[in-house]
Amino acid sequence: MLSDFERARVLAWSDFRHRYHETALGYLWSVLTPLITLAILYTVFSVFMNFQVENYQLFLLLGIVLFNFFSEATREAMHSLSRKRDLVKKVAFPRHVIVLSSVMTSGAYLLINLGVFMVFMAAFGIFPGITALYLPVTLLELFLLVFGLGYGLSALYVRYGDLGYIWDFVLMALFWVTPIFYDYDLVAPKYVKLYMLNPLARIISTSREILISNHIPLLGGVSGWVHELITLAICAVVFVLGVWLFRSRQARFAEYL
Repeated sequence: MLSDFERARVLAWSDFRHRYHETALGYLWSVLTPLITLAILYTVFSVFMNFQVENYQLFLLLGIVLFNFFSEATREAMHSLSRKRDLVKKVAFPRHVIVLSSVMTSGAYLLINLGVFMVFMAAFGIFPGITALYLPVTLLELFLLVFGLGYGLSALYVRYGDLGYIWDFVLMALFWVTPIFYDYDLVAPKYVKLYMLNPLARIISTSREILISNHIPLLGGVSGWVHELITLAICAVVFVLGVWLFRSRQARFAEYL
């Protein structure tokens, strides 16, 4: 008998193969999407508005890759139960596997895009140093956040379909209050601490320090060890709450669908 992880892997592989099967460019769209976004934002903020940020192409691309993963993974997780309602209605099938598989599929595209980012780094003559060993910590925070929101959103969406529209507005707001195309030092000093309570803001900023600036995060700055612990705690709380909400409501999923 397959374990829950193996079931999730099978579902994720199936979704991965079929996501772009009706398009002419296929999987290439998973790479083109962040690159097209990069071209648009780079033109607007670097050429027209003259943002002065060192290695702005890499700065911008990494922010886009990480935010796109967050946006796509939470959206896909939210819709996963309704899209696989036949599996939900099977009494013996573990419902959490469906959400797990959707995030795993998005995670596969994240790895592809991080690979593209590494190619861009090499093209610009920048190579990650030993500080890159800290990257798993930021990815752990990111996945805890995504899984927590994914489980919570999917549990609520089967009953409240309006949540899909609400979450689109939340993602739009997050795009502007997360340092994707600008650095956090543009935020008024009195609001920086409040601003950086957004875990995405700290995850993206820390990832840039690690990969582009070769800065050791725990030694200070925006990613001092106290701040990192706060971010990790926020992500862990979101994860626990999301899982709790999912488990408390899963008995009625089949009824709602």
